[in-house]
Amino acid sequence: MGLRDEHREVTRQKVLAAVLELVAEGSFEELSVPAVSRRSGVSVATIYRYFPNKDQLLAAAAAEPSQRATTSTDRPPRRESDDDLAHHVRVMWNEFSTNLPLQRHQLSSEAGRDMR
Repeated sequence: MGLRDEHREVTRQKVLAAVLELVAEGSFEELSVPAVSRRSGVSVATIYRYFPNKDQLLAAAAAEPSQRATTSTDRPPRRESDDDLAHHVRVMWNEFSTNLPLQRHQLSSEAGRDMR
């Protein structure tokens, strides 16, 4: 991965982290692209370059918990009886449970309907 690609990924992660933080802190209905811009330090225009509309931004943020679960190195301790799948599912649900408002939006949004 080149330097430009790394920079894009860092920017993308900053934006998605800001969305997840804002959802965790308050009302989902008040979430806006300008608020994400202020929180992430990324311009509104750049956010729209990565995510063409708010639904796609929210869909990407909603997918973050499963992405984190599959790549996380900070996982809860495994139980002796866990197999790999059970452990993965437990970690994934822990990540999802921290972002329930975002998950609900994904299910009811146009982007979420398209993914189903």
